Amino acid sequence: MRPFMLILLSLLPTGSAVKLADTQFTLSANPQQGFKLLTWLTLTPEFPKEARLVAAEFACNVNKDGALRFRHLNMPQYVWGNVEDEKAVAQQVLSKTRLTVGSVTASCDGGKLIVQVTPPGELATAFPDLPLDAAAVEVRRNLDISPDVTFGAGGLRVMRVPFNLKGGVLSTPETASGLAMGVTQLGVLKPLANGTQALPVSINPNLPHTLHVIAGKSYNLTVSGSQLTGWVSDSP
Repeated sequence: MRPFMLILLSLLPTGSAVKLADTQFTLSANPQQGFKLLTWLTLTPEFPKEARLVAAEFACNVNKDGALRFRHLNMPQYVWGNVEDEKAVAQQVLSKTRLTVGSVTASCDGGKLIVQVTPPGELATAFPDLPLDAAAVEVRRNLDISPDVTFGAGGLRVMRVPFNLKGGVLSTPETASGLAMGVTQLGVLKPLANGTQALPVSINPNLPHTLHVIAGKSYNLTVSGSQLTGWVSDSP
């Protein structure tokens, strides 16, 4: 076989389709990498392999069109998939620069992470605000996989800061020193909290609005129906 044919064959997709037994998602963010979607994929047993876990991370900072990598986490309580599993997963969930896993789709726009959940109203199912014990929180934080965007009955958390929405009134009880929160809607930025002062504001929850958590950098999350857009910037 000619050398260039060997090179061509090495670039062709390998592996086979995998079946998923369970899927969970984590939205996290940090100043250097912005917002990232971590997808926890439990693969069904496939003789001679047992059920195993693959952690796929989709981010927009490395490549503005979107980059997928697999996290090899030091969490020995799980059985992890091998390189063959990871290749099969990549072929199944990544189409050019768009990640699709079940009801969740992720893409990028100018370095911003865009996550769409279908059907509408399923954000709390994809990113639930579940209680974690202190040990689990510390482990996840050290591994940079902390759930930084979660949804519950009363609102959502961004960077672990609670935003409560009731009757069109948005508020946050968080008034820690060094933190500032705000919301932008229809181009108007309104402060929610700064240091020791909290200022509830009225918004239209049916229209897109951007929440800001400022702690050195500004962590910004736009909520538009069942679509989320997250990015980190120097200012709101």
